[in-house]
Amino acid sequence: MRIYPAIDISGGACVRLFQGDFGQKTVYNADPVAVAKDLKEKGAQRLHVVNLDGSVEGCITEDMKALIRGIKAASGVPMQFGGGIRTMEDLEAVFEAGADKAILGTSGALDTPFLEAVLARFGDKIVLSIDARDGYVATRGWLDTEKITAVELAERAQRLGVAAVVHTDIARDGAMKGPNVEAYRKMREVYFGILIGSGGISKLEDLEALKAVGVEDAIVGKAIYEGALEIRRCEEV
Repeated sequence: MRIYPAIDISGGACVRLFQGDFGQKTVYNADPVAVAKDLKEKGAQRLHVVNLDGSVEGCITEDMKALIRGIKAASGVPMQFGGGIRTMEDLEAVFEAGADKAILGTSGALDTPFLEAVLARFGDKIVLSIDARDGYVATRGWLDTEKITAVELAERAQRLGVAAVVHTDIARDGAMKGPNVEAYRKMREVYFGILIGSGGISKLEDLEALKAVGVEDAIVGKAIYEGALEIRRCEEV
């Protein structure tokens, strides 16, 4: 599997949330750039970087652009970046700063014409993040829950030609209790592009279970930071 070690940023630091709750935040390192360098040394071949504050506030700040540049320079590996991207100008900014792919969450779920426009311009550099709470799409930093289901949004992604989808079951995120494999099985029935697993992964068996239902890539965060998984071992699955 292709593994994306996660760097989640809030308040300028590398953190992990429990089930997306900003009130249950663990700070792992005050310097995300140092984390990127360390992950590269541990075998990271690509990175998944998320601006948690931006996902709520809907903005890409100058400080965040500087962090993207720093992470790219320190790691030298391909990076997908998401959180706070709401406009075409935001996309241009994150690509200019060094992101190789951009992840759309709220804007991709709520604004289909915008999603169509960015796909027409950037093609497979766009990744759609489908985050779900009890099967329904969650937006704006997981604070809001929409009426559309994750599977319905995946069907739309397939129709529009989205090259890659990240799916996260919020109840599993940061819990290290295993991914919701059945949710990925259902999503694979309607979406045939690259499917990226995220949330709850804590052991190699979790990766094997995801691979068995057609998940090609996986995002791993807490399990790496707490030493439960080694990047190089994960890549061998």
